[in-house]
Amino acid sequence: MIADTIGLHQIINIDQFSSYQKLLRVSAYVLRFIQNCRKDKHSGMLTVSDIQNMSIMLIRNSQHRNYAEIMKDLKEKQTKNSLVKQLKLYLDHENIIRCGGGRINNANTLESAKFPVLLPSKDKLTDLIIKDAHTRNFHCGLESTVTVLRQHYWIPTIRRNSSYVTEKLNSYGTTWRFIPKRAPWFGGWWERLIGLTKNCIKKVLGRALVDNETLNTIITEVESILNDRPLTYVSSDPTDDEPLTPSHLLYGRRIRTLPYNGLEDCSLQPGTKDTTHESVTRQSKFLSLILKNFIKRWKQEYLTSLR
Repeated sequence: MIADTIGLHQIINIDQFSSYQKLLRVSAYVLRFIQNCRKDKHSGMLTVSDIQNMSIMLIRNSQHRNYAEIMKDLKEKQTKNSLVKQLKLYLDHENIIRCGGGRINNANTLESAKFPVLLPSKDKLTDLIIKDAHTRNFHCGLESTVTVLRQHYWIPTIRRNSSYVTEKLNSYGTTWRFIPKRAPWFGGWWERLIGLTKNCIKKVLGRALVDNETLNTIITEVESILNDRPLTYVSSDPTDDEPLTPSHLLYGRRIRTLPYNGLEDCSLQPGTKDTTHESVTRQSKFLSLILKNFIKRWKQEYLTSLR
């Protein structure tokens, strides 16, 4: 392979890339061009196999550059390096250094989590992979990013290496406020929601043993019930509007009721399924009316009750 003989880093300068996905695609197209110059030509869009092969090549190249001595010891079946002993490193069938299992071998989890790929802590490729994981998981916190990464990779001193995540959160103005352990009353409203969720699940399940699919269904039902809880006064007059709920913020209506109840006579209802300029305009006006009505009720009924 080109990555093993010449060195992929001599063909593509990884330092010029700020996105791991872009690096994968550009590198895959470059590799295709080189292969087309040597043998049968391939064209069209990149396949999943092309992207996966390029990911393997990039990782293998990074390990060759950073763990040359370790790879030599593993090929000679020696354990001189302390990292080899500590992480029980081995070479898989693609010559990728992976961490051997320990107690996690007996866990019911992905093979990639049991035997993660070893990545160097100080390498541009590792930085791009960390950034990609952080972005794909909607800029979650440091611990969540580490958890996602460890499903596939093992990066020594990863928390000290995740300066990008911390810097990105700081740029968004994100600050962390921690509460004492085993003191949920310090949490406020979010701990209250956790308590409500636990109580609902406990009342439904009790001591029953259920499978994963049943548990997911119950949790989804509990979620819909909690999101349908009223935030404003519940009137006893049937002609009054239904109270605002968190579901109105998420979906524009309550989940457990028919959609847009009481709007049958609205002259701006959506038309037929035929997509025409008139029907699209009517649909847009109809949605705008719903949104304006919700904002008006939110300001008049909910915000004023917070005084």
